[in-house]
Amino acid sequence: MGRSTHFRVMNPLEPHTRNVTIGGNRTSIRLERQFWSGLEEIVTREGVPMNALVSRIRASQRGDGSLSSAVRVFIQAYFFALAHNRRPVVPRGFA
Repeated sequence: MGRSTHFRVMNPLEPHTRNVTIGGNRTSIRLERQFWSGLEEIVTREGVPMNALVSRIRASQRGDGSLSSAVRVFIQAYFFALAHNRRPVVPRGFA
């Protein structure tokens, strides 16, 4: 008998950490893989670099809340708007 092959199935809900640069400062964001996929889709659709979009999301935040939470809410709002045939609101900013 041959050896069994083990592989790991990617869980879309498993958190994954990536580094981004905001205002020249490197920081990390921990999002579930499904949210990273959504964010990658948005930067492709909008033609905005990842760091620029995350910088804009940070700049549009009210208070000192979690950046990861702000990114999740932005992604959800973006695709909610698309699902309802509306133009998503993408924060404008310095980045």
